[in-house]
Amino acid sequence: MKFKSIKPGSRIHCRTEEEATALLKHLNDLGYKWNTGESLLDKNSHHVFGENTYYHPTIGNRFVVYGEVGPEISDEMLEFTDLVEQDEKTVSERMTATEIINWLQVYEKETVVDDIFGGYYCVSDILRDFYAQDIVDKIDAYEALKKKRKEEPKPVKLEWITVCRIIERDKFGDVVDIHDEPIVTGVCGDVEDVLRKYLSETNDIDRDTSYTAERAVICRPKEGRSCIDG
Repeated sequence: MKFKSIKPGSRIHCRTEEEATALLKHLNDLGYKWNTGESLLDKNSHHVFGENTYYHPTIGNRFVVYGEVGPEISDEMLEFTDLVEQDEKTVSERMTATEIINWLQVYEKETVVDDIFGGYYCVSDILRDFYAQDIVDKIDAYEALKKKRKEEPKPVKLEWITVCRIIERDKFGDVVDIHDEPIVTGVCGDVEDVLRKYLSETNDIDRDTSYTAERAVICRPKEGRSCIDG
């Protein structure tokens, strides 16, 4: 049983002794004791107020006290069930037999039934040859796999682009700017050709500026920015 975070100072209503035992075990694991110094595992004292019992982990000293639910504090009360992390229900817990048959009929049309039951395409054949629990287990396994696949990140589609990387430097040799110009096969297949074309179209060339060109390959996600540069 997994619990959500319990805020010190909370009052937690436990209607049954089972709820009380589970809560006190959890609080014991968190380092709490009874305000008398005794272990929370020694007793639960639920019998004193029965279904009206609440437990109160105090602030600061990690003590637990208990009391009776009353109208004066009912608005501040948390129910035990509010603190328990609910496990995802299996198919058998959330679907009736009729709903399971309907589920099979829906997926029968989508040819998924064959993937689940291996060689069976017809719901009536499945109902004839499989025990009810086997059907539920197979559907559970399929649903879990489908959820896992949905959560897995999809592979990124990459594109590779060859460019002429033109590096502009000042008179001290420091890089001023970098321009990537595409190399189009059959049009400008050489970095020198691309550099000459770029310079011919540039009107503000400084006499103290030098340019070099090199071939580079860019790998980037399609419709995205570059992920590898060099």
